[in-house]
Amino acid sequence: MHPESISYPVFSNIATLPAAQGDASLTRERPQAAVALAWALRQAAPERAAGLLDGVDLTQLPLASAARAELLRAEWRYAHGDLAAAQTQLAALAQGDGWSDEALLQSDRCAVAYLVARAQGRMDDARAFLNSAQAWAEQSGDPSRIGLCQGHQAFEAIVANVDTAEAIWRDPLTRMVEAAGSPAAPYARYLLGMLEYHLGRPGDAALAFVEAVEGLVGFGMAVLASVCANNASAAFDDLQDMDAALDWAQRALDIARSIGLPLPLGLAQRRVAERLRLLGRHEEAAACLEDARRLMHPFRGSRNFILLLLEWGELTLAASDLPEASEHFGEARDRAAEMDAPDLLASAWQGLATVALKAGEVAHAEAAAQQVLEIAQQLRRPVREAEARMTLGRCKALRGERGAALECMRQAIAVEGAETKAPASWWGELEQILAADGDFAAAYAARVKADAAQRVERGQQAQARALAFQVRLQTARLQTEAAAERQRADVLEASTKTLMQLGEVGQELTSLLDEEEVYEAIRRHVEGLLQAEHFAIYLVDASQQVLEQAIAAQGDRRFAPDSVPIDHPSASSARAFRENRELVLELDPEDPKVLWIEGAVRSRSAMFAPLRSGERRLGVLSIQTARAKAFGDREVQVFRSLCAYASIAIANAKAYRALSETQRQLARQQRLAAVGAMVAGVAHEINTPIGNALLSASSLVETGRRIELSLGEGAVSRSRLLQHAREVQEAGHLVVRSLQRADQLVQAFKQLVQDPRTWRRSNLGLRQEAMQALSLHRVRAIEAGHELSIDIPEDLQIEAYREPLGDLLHHWADNALQHGLRGNRGGRLCVSARAKPAGRIEMQLHDDGAGMPPEVLERAFDPFFSTRLGGQHSGLGLAVVHGIAVDLFGGELQLESPAGGGTRLRWTFPSVAPRLTP
Repeated sequence: MHPESISYPVFSNIATLPAAQGDASLTRERPQAAVALAWALRQAAPERAAGLLDGVDLTQLPLASAARAELLRAEWRYAHGDLAAAQTQLAALAQGDGWSDEALLQSDRCAVAYLVARAQGRMDDARAFLNSAQAWAEQSGDPSRIGLCQGHQAFEAIVANVDTAEAIWRDPLTRMVEAAGSPAAPYARYLLGMLEYHLGRPGDAALAFVEAVEGLVGFGMAVLASVCANNASAAFDDLQDMDAALDWAQRALDIARSIGLPLPLGLAQRRVAERLRLLGRHEEAAACLEDARRLMHPFRGSRNFILLLLEWGELTLAASDLPEASEHFGEARDRAAEMDAPDLLASAWQGLATVALKAGEVAHAEAAAQQVLEIAQQLRRPVREAEARMTLGRCKALRGERGAALECMRQAIAVEGAETKAPASWWGELEQILAADGDFAAAYAARVKADAAQRVERGQQAQARALAFQVRLQTARLQTEAAAERQRADVLEASTKTLMQLGEVGQELTSLLDEEEVYEAIRRHVEGLLQAEHFAIYLVDASQQVLEQAIAAQGDRRFAPDSVPIDHPSASSARAFRENRELVLELDPEDPKVLWIEGAVRSRSAMFAPLRSGERRLGVLSIQTARAKAFGDREVQVFRSLCAYASIAIANAKAYRALSETQRQLARQQRLAAVGAMVAGVAHEINTPIGNALLSASSLVETGRRIELSLGEGAVSRSRLLQHAREVQEAGHLVVRSLQRADQLVQAFKQLVQDPRTWRRSNLGLRQEAMQALSLHRVRAIEAGHELSIDIPEDLQIEAYREPLGDLLHHWADNALQHGLRGNRGGRLCVSARAKPAGRIEMQLHDDGAGMPPEVLERAFDPFFSTRLGGQHSGLGLAVVHGIAVDLFGGELQLESPAGGGTRLRWTFPSVAPRLTP
């Protein structure tokens, strides 16, 4: 297979991809393009992508395309949770030959390997694969792949240390957002949302997530779009906009359901469970988490599975199921430690500390809080550090160590200026311990701080709601702009489709040469493109005074032919012709001045336009409909284009009709000349054997007379009688041979005028027919020291007439053996055939004999032409071949004879032969 020029963008604009109707033919006729389409659809429509891939024969692909298909299968396995199989397939791909220098393919392989390793919790391997993916992307120079690899690096930096990530990645991500038209742009916007969210700015985060979702969907990055919608829901939660949080959680679930992959479905279910927990609907939240755990179980080595465990811990803690909560937080802790995810490890320890406090296990709570404190200081997370110190203070208070408790709590409030951010509840706890310790002045001061914190919290809540409202407004504006853009895109797509349809219409119309077929095609396309019920074509007559109705139809009903004088005062068709311009009319069905076609439904909207070929006016095309105001600017433009194509098609059909008539006249003359030449040839060829037979018969008569005379004289000796007998036998043999030769010539001549009524039309296996027709010739070839081979696929079928096909092969083989290979040994004859596009077959009939000089090649198909005329050679063999191949099978025949010798007949014909009319 010849490789196509196929590109593999890392993600494609989904709106530009072809519809699914053509997938079957694409996999069959253009397998490389099918692999490219499957690659583009791998997230947006994974089932369709898998179907495309299943229909492709990888053995027919170039090595790089076959490797791309295998990479797709590996990513498919990853997306469905079969991580071990995906890892094995990726490792096998890494060892493949023939594409190791394909930088784009190598980058994509390493990027998928990064995702698999990350999902398995092999973070060192994941980072190595990511670095390799970026190196290959930079070598390829593909900006989208470079941007996506940088985005993955930014994501790893954000979850590791948000402050460092902001310093390094904010500016690069901002520049990536500005790269319109690249899939890296919405991904970078999503990452900026992550950055804002981890920095405690939920309003900016929500806006970034909302803006990113549509872009991710548009580029087919459906998995990330679902995750992004989940994050938007979390940001709206922080803004205390519960309605928006629910809306975006539903949006995430809808995207996940549309692609049906387990990971995004599990993430969406987890987010819904979190929302239900916050609403106090614990049983429904637990059901969602059960579904999420089942879906995400194959990804149990990933961060997302740890987040699921943490949410389950929070749910069971809220339901006061402390043993269950401890189990979930404990599993999350172990997995986070194994994965080296300190931020998640801190969350797990914090959950365990809270469970232990509620259970009265102070020592366990204190130990867990100490772990949180150390991680928070390492990561420089002041909020987490403050929470850990507050938990330690509560532990000290439960031990009765009020002084140590007060110290821990004051440290918690003082961490990184947290005093202004400390919740009112913390000040309340501090007030209680100070009062119990007898320090009432300090307790009062703590109460004042608590009241102030409550006012701050109420202000923050109001500010959050205002910010949420602002984000909603911006979101609504963005959605309105997106809807307007989609509407513009739909209009553009509709216009593009119309233009493509018009192009196809033009190709069809201008390819037709029969006038009736042209009229019917115009009618069909008018109804399809303009939904017009009534259609008519008028053509001007030779006098240029009358418009003759070529066709008038309403639906499937045809009207009787009619005519309109060009000077008719009220006929719109005549007016359009006279004024040589389009008319767009609104009609009154009751208007008596309008010239209505008898029997037609009266119309309310009509268009008339002259049909022109250069400066010459051919006639008028009109369309009408019962709908009022049916034809706007778009319809006028389409009608104008249809009229232009119709004019060309009608002019072509008329010219073809005139040319055909001229050709028929010439053909009649040529046939008369050919018949004369053929009769002369037949007369010449038959004259020799007939003359010989007459001469021999005369000799027989003379011999008989002499015998009779000798018998009358009584002088017949035995020797003389024997001599007369020999003369009679020789003359008789000569008569028989001459008459046999004459009979052969008559039979060969009859091949040119066979009676098709005796032929059988059926489905034929071309290989079997060729073997049967050439079986005797194979024996003749072997006896003469030659080889006859047949190279035709077993499954190659045609619908044709068996008898003429056998005759064609017989005459070719006979001609090759008697002329091309005559006098030689070790020659080769070969019959081969292959299927070609558009339902055609190419058969080649080849011999490596003496070949033909140009002057012979030029006349090879002429009847009675032969380089060895006389004897057994009639000069009709290749003439019969030509008649069958071209006239009966509707094919094209080329005869080639290169300078080095040999002859090749190249015969191309339809797999369904034309039906013969009686």
